[in-house]
Amino acid sequence: MLGRQRLEHSFMIDTGADYTILQSEAGRVLLGVWDEDPQINQRRDAVSVTGLGNATLRCLVQRVGLGFTDADGEAYHFAQPILVAEPVRRLRRGQSYWEMPSLLGRDVLQHFELNLSYDPLSVSLILNR
Repeated sequence: MLGRQRLEHSFMIDTGADYTILQSEAGRVLLGVWDEDPQINQRRDAVSVTGLGNATLRCLVQRVGLGFTDADGEAYHFAQPILVAEPVRRLRRGQSYWEMPSLLGRDVLQHFELNLSYDPLSVSLILNR
């Protein structure tokens, strides 16, 4: 939720990530982040996050309303700071790159019990009330 506007985005569950990270293009489209000032190094609300392969990612801290809807249609909403990744500079022509998915980290997952099943294959988040 952004104000009264409902926006949807898919996240990969990452139990090893401390923070929820919205990738830059989704941050631009959903929240308008990066539209005004793409220079993250001058931003006071920027943080550096070290992750897989010791790569450092610069992110902006954004407070958003997150909403989850269960299988019965019941909604759960809460305010949560998340990180929005700095835009990735495109590589030269002929080179490929892998774009990281948005990650649902432990900062959000702590509100839920996570159940994984291999038979049948399923993932469930159950709200801790």
